[in-house]
Amino acid sequence: MKNIEKINILIIRLSSIGDIILTSPIIRALKNKYPDSNIDFVCQDNYSSLLENNPHLRNIYKYSRNFDYKSLLDFKSKIISSNNDKYNFVIDLQLNRRSKSIKKGLGYKYFNYNKNRLNKLSLVYRKKAINPIHVTQLYYSAIESIANPLDDLGLELWTKKDIAQNNYIPFIIEKKSSIKKIAIAPGAQHYTKRWLPERFAELCDELNKSYNPEIYLFGSKDEKDVCDFIKNYSNANIKNLAGETSINETIELIDECDLMICNDTGLMHIAAARQLPIIAIFGSTVTELGFTPYKTNHIIIQKPIECRPCSHIGLSKCPKKHFLCMKSITATDILVGISKLHNFSI
Repeated sequence: MKNIEKINILIIRLSSIGDIILTSPIIRALKNKYPDSNIDFVCQDNYSSLLENNPHLRNIYKYSRNFDYKSLLDFKSKIISSNNDKYNFVIDLQLNRRSKSIKKGLGYKYFNYNKNRLNKLSLVYRKKAINPIHVTQLYYSAIESIANPLDDLGLELWTKKDIAQNNYIPFIIEKKSSIKKIAIAPGAQHYTKRWLPERFAELCDELNKSYNPEIYLFGSKDEKDVCDFIKNYSNANIKNLAGETSINETIELIDECDLMICNDTGLMHIAAARQLPIIAIFGSTVTELGFTPYKTNHIIIQKPIECRPCSHIGLSKCPKKHFLCMKSITATDILVGISKLHNFSI
């Protein structure tokens, strides 16, 4: 193997928002171990903006799900020609058919992460955890033998402002103690991970009474309707930004906020990376699946419904048809969580 201080490393994690952000401590642990190394990353093209400002990375290779066989070969040829040789280490943090096709022949040594499938299966079918580990720790277990230990800093999601200051701002700024601006992300890809829109509207009214904050609603274009509903059925000072901001614009706006209230979704991990205090609402999923906010101040709001979790990623409808995991959570539960999180009285 070549000079270990000048190694080239390729990390593969194709999707999605939270999963990619959760790799950032792994990138940092490798860069701390090998400061002169070149670290490249492969992800789906629609998620590349999550990584484009990360100073620890040399190249970001954008993979398209629409690639046919020839496109995949051309994509791999581009990676090889840019690197001038095979990678010393290829780290597969996706471990599916597509990532296996990409990495084949690109490295001298390969590292794969353990998806902890037994834990997922046991939780869904037996409602018992088997060795529950945070996903970032699972990623790290794949590269533990070649990297520095994980530090306590948390996630990274770099912006141009961080680059301009040559420092990751969330790690150095003083934490806020007031609540003047609140970010709310009421969406999620799967129905069973979404708290009820009418409860979010009720919560906004209660937040208005308790804190009189500016409230920003965040989400994708597909979540604009639910954000419109919340805004229309609340008397609070709400700005609906769903579908109107890029990921980088969303990050900048989140930086202005004092609190994030959200479901178990990608925006939760964006807020965690920017070190924002978080109230996270968990319905059909549970913390033992390993996707809680990583190393930032947070509280999980959930109810001990016996059928949780019904899935490790969420479903399009409640299998039991009662949806008690979300219907049992009230606006008061959220307010109590905020009080504990900020040590305020309601």
